[in-house]
Amino acid sequence: MLRGTCGTGKSTLANELAMRLHVPVPVLHKDDIYDSVVELVPEHHSRNRICFDFLCRFLTNVIAANATVILDYGLNKPTYPN
Repeated sequence: MLRGTCGTGKSTLANELAMRLHVPVPVLHKDDIYDSVVELVPEHHSRNRICFDFLCRFLTNVIAANATVILDYGLNKPTYPN
């Protein structure tokens, strides 16, 4: 899991790591989930909630399957602005 504030290079590092480790599953980027619901869910907080709910369910399944995944997501807290 790579986590940090926006613009710190998480996606770049995640993609490079996946390539070097030959991870069979593509890197999962939280922003891809977030961007896919922008037009349907206008509120930022609600979009983040959808993303983190999905990621929690996804990671539960990854762990149960003993699978490999690289996850890239931002550092969010309710007190952070957008």
